[in-house]
Amino acid sequence: MTAAADHRLASLTVRELRLLEFVALGRTNSSIARTLDISPRTVAKHLEHICRKLQVTSRAAAVYYGNTSGPIGKNGSQHDLQCKGNVKFRMAI
Repeated sequence: MTAAADHRLASLTVRELRLLEFVALGRTNSSIARTLDISPRTVAKHLEHICRKLQVTSRAAAVYYGNTSGPIGKNGSQHDLQCKGNVKFRMAI
């Protein structure tokens, strides 16, 4: 992973990474909203922020970026990730 890619991923908040994980699982905005107890519009706004931070233009591109760059898993592997707010956690799919 390049330093620029690492920086972009690290700029995502814990909530944005969780949301990206749901998107990677194929969940709709409405489904994600129900799970997180937020509105579908809030989900859409989070996705806008994710796309801007990762410098991509679609949710599919964001998932692809995440899969190839690390935080949401490669073939079910786990990744330790330090994200904005200095929160460290492990994510696996």
